[in-house]
Amino acid sequence: MFSIFVLALLLVPVSTLATEFVTDEDNYTLSADEVSDDDLYLFARNATVSGTVNGDLFVFGGNIDVSGTINGDLWVFGGQVNFSGIVTDDLRSGSGNVVIEGEVGDDVLVGAGTLTVQENAVIGGDITAGAGDVSIAGTANSVLLGVGSLRLEETANIQNGVTYYSDTDATVEDGTVYSNIERKVVEKANQKNPTNLYLGSAFAKVGSVVAMFLMLLVIMAAFPIKTKELTDKYLNSFGTNILWGIVAGVLIPAASIILLISLVFIPFGVFGFLVFPIFLFLARVLAIFGLGLFIYKLINKDDKEKGVPIVAMLIGLILVNVFVFIPIVGWFVNFILYLAGGGVIAVEATRFFSLRKREKKL
Repeated sequence: MFSIFVLALLLVPVSTLATEFVTDEDNYTLSADEVSDDDLYLFARNATVSGTVNGDLFVFGGNIDVSGTINGDLWVFGGQVNFSGIVTDDLRSGSGNVVIEGEVGDDVLVGAGTLTVQENAVIGGDITAGAGDVSIAGTANSVLLGVGSLRLEETANIQNGVTYYSDTDATVEDGTVYSNIERKVVEKANQKNPTNLYLGSAFAKVGSVVAMFLMLLVIMAAFPIKTKELTDKYLNSFGTNILWGIVAGVLIPAASIILLISLVFIPFGVFGFLVFPIFLFLARVLAIFGLGLFIYKLINKDDKEKGVPIVAMLIGLILVNVFVFIPIVGWFVNFILYLAGGGVIAVEATRFFSLRKREKKL
């Protein structure tokens, strides 16, 4: 059931194009003479795209090299990303290190440890990034950054100026072309400014993702076998879990309201409302583990690990956060994934209390 759901998700076109879904255990290559006429989704440890993609390209892997032509948006998530090709629309990336030396027709949005925009890079729109270190030597319309350090090389050409949030001044070499450059301190930002609100929300989002990542690591370390067991149940009974998730999602708040209204059982009603956020959190946790493990098994079919691999968790965490930025379709997908997670929690809770009841009788 989960396989059908994921395939249905990937076949829902963001544009009018179809979708090609590719997984490979180690390496994937789209050579220079090859053409993909669909939106292309790649999951591989090492991915090389030198050919042409007539649609959007979505890549998740360890080392990613894109030197071909993408007639659409480029989404890349990996450890090391090198882009030297042509993208007609936007480039979006969440990676360890990102190097851009190609042409981007519209905007660049990056969250990374380091971002390097080489001399040959031409960005038709704006660069918006949150990174530890940023170096820019290419051309762009404007730049908005939240950085640890910023360096503008002598070949940099920023037509409409640079705004960056940092505790240190940027290094600007002689010869750099820009209309203006402004450094701001995040703590002193004027929250009434829409730009500051946008950047503040971006930092908050990154912070929430990092916090979730740490909590997931704790859960995996404390309950490795139970985590894998529940994740397997999530995948093996996906359709049934959705139904149970709907029941629990409606029943818990409804029952809590009824108990509050009854006056006599107010403590139980309050308890229900206290439990519900925990229920939602655990549902999201299982959704991340389930989606990530499903994709991981497609890439690594010989997986024999007792717990959920960290790579699988990262895949799930990144994807559910990416879906947030896809209106309607992405939100619906996350809703279904969370319902299935809630279903597993509801079934397990029911079994737990049933066993406790039997033990008391004995």
